[in-house]
Amino acid sequence: MLFEMEEQMRVKLGVTILAISIPLIVTGWAAERAGGCGEYMYWKDGKCVDARNHAPEAWPDQMAKKKATW
Repeated sequence: MLFEMEEQMRVKLGVTILAISIPLIVTGWAAERAGGCGEYMYWKDGKCVDARNHAPEAWPDQMAKKKATW
């Protein structure tokens, strides 16, 4: 009885690990197959994103969006 429970737990653990790892592996292969993301690029939401596209926001604009904490 105890061995059967352990066997079920091992199967569930194996399925869980596969369910988590397979999507990660597939997206990595897709990026590699497409030639990788390249320099100044990173993988986000299933596609390569250029890290240089977004200019930093000006400091006064950043401060205007924050709530004052007193």
